[in-house]
Amino acid sequence: MSNALCSTNASATLRVLPEDWLVITEAMAEPTNKVALNNQTWWELTNLGTNVVNLHGYRWDDRPPSFSGAIVITNDILLPPRRSAIIVSDISAEKFRSWWGEENLPPDLPIITHFGNGLNPMSEWIRLWNPSALNDAEWLLETSFVNPEAGVSLWFDPNDPDSEFGLPSVEGQRGAFRAAESDDIGSPGWTSNEQRVIRPKVTSIRKEPGGVRITWKSQPGKTYELRYRDTPSGTNWSLSAQVVASGDLTTVTDTNATGVTQRFYQVIRVP
Repeated sequence: MSNALCSTNASATLRVLPEDWLVITEAMAEPTNKVALNNQTWWELTNLGTNVVNLHGYRWDDRPPSFSGAIVITNDILLPPRRSAIIVSDISAEKFRSWWGEENLPPDLPIITHFGNGLNPMSEWIRLWNPSALNDAEWLLETSFVNPEAGVSLWFDPNDPDSEFGLPSVEGQRGAFRAAESDDIGSPGWTSNEQRVIRPKVTSIRKEPGGVRITWKSQPGKTYELRYRDTPSGTNWSLSAQVVASGDLTTVTDTNATGVTQRFYQVIRVP
């Protein structure tokens, strides 16, 4: 652009990105032993889009939903595609992980805690607003449900957006499992069996005449390596055994450990 006095030029780049696609994929409004174990209500938010979503500034409220009274997420929480976050009332993230079992949850699962606004099992309604919303009517998504069966979460199929919200979780299906500290059944952090990864956790280690017998929690059909070294420090591990798990527990005996004064082990799931 120019005239008799001067000239200038300017350029700009316009990027068009897909809208954020967040879905409520699970909710538990009636944990078992709620009073005795202090297990509290929670729900799961999943990113079905193709871009990372920062949950900072998103807000939500339950029945009756109110924009002005909604709980606001006040820190950066980055949610990659196909990953979930848990929103839980009145207990810490550490308590939630202990309740469901650290080894059963994704290692980087965001757990957002808040006080109040616990879910009502007999009639509930969750509404979510994005950071640009200015009033009640500008909500991003909402869902309603009834969850009267204690200890069983309700789920929504993210692969079928037209399906009904509120199917009860079944242990062993759609990533669902039994909590480590109760009989509650749900799939926090997972939306399918294929997605779920059970991190190996050693449950027993015994020295026997034939060697050292090690048992760990496993996922049927997955491959694991038992590794060892004879000093506590260092970075090198030797392979003792590689096995394909046939059940929820896998046991291997290290027959080369006879006569060894000390030995350190690790169990690794092979991708």
